Amino acid sequence: EHTITIYGEDIYGVKGASVKKKVRVSRSVPRSTVITPSLFESVKGVVNFSGTASDKNGIKYVELSFDNGNTYNKAEGGEKWQYTVNTQVIEDGTHIVLVRAFDNYGLFDVFSVLVNIDNTPPNLKISYPVSGAKVDNTLVVSGKIQDNIALESAQLRLRSLEGASVPNSLAEIKLSTDPLVTRKLDVSSLKEGKYNLSFRAVDRANNVTEISSNFEVYRSKDKDKIELFYPLSGEQLNGEFNVYGKILLDAEIQQASLFVDGKEVKSCDVSKTGFVVFRFSSEELSNGMHKIL
Repeated sequence: EHTITIYGEDIYGVKGASVKKKVRVSRSVPRSTVITPSLFESVKGVVNFSGTASDKNGIKYVELSFDNGNTYNKAEGGEKWQYTVNTQVIEDGTHIVLVRAFDNYGLFDVFSVLVNIDNTPPNLKISYPVSGAKVDNTLVVSGKIQDNIALESAQLRLRSLEGASVPNSLAEIKLSTDPLVTRKLDVSSLKEGKYNLSFRAVDRANNVTEISSNFEVYRSKDKDKIELFYPLSGEQLNGEFNVYGKILLDAEIQQASLFVDGKEVKSCDVSKTGFVVFRFSSEELSNGMHKIL
């Protein structure tokens, strides 16, 4: 702040009354910085923004905008300021946060920082093993992983549901953050029994999703066989009917064929749990005794 004095003087050296006027001079605008969160940091929930502002004429107040400058909200403090916001009221995505610092003369400057807001956890899906699947020495794992902003980590975790020990190499398996997950695990070291496989993902805002599927390590002698549930042996059928069965094999089977009297007559898709259904109309088989294979 400066004082300017003005007076008049005639040609004879006589001075008139002086007039004083105070003026404010600011040769630079205020400077501001954002300390937290850092540039491009992913945040969620309630977030505390903090920073500093400086000017030779002092800082009167600091404001922040989360809508590209349409509105501003006053922060607490001045040269050291902070502002708390619940990011759940803001759409997920990358946002520009504007910080506007005013000095005591009304001049201001605008500083911006990019922040990733992410209140949505990762999306996971286990395609295989399906719940209740039986495996022998190889466990095929397939699934999908996706996040709307960015993933930080993903892993598989395996544990026994019956208290059996699980090797460290299987207890936790780190995965890449690629969208498609496909792993073939050697489980020959596991004892027969029931196990739980969990699929866990964490995004950069520390949102966590975990899903799981139970499976059974099964090495009994009757594993490689096909079970026929219906019709029963010697049963007499009329009209439309279905043939129901289940395939118990280590390998993942996608299609099965049905043979009647030694000839292949139908094929169908195999469910993820190994079940098959063959549908017959009343005209497809002739009257008499038939042998189903």
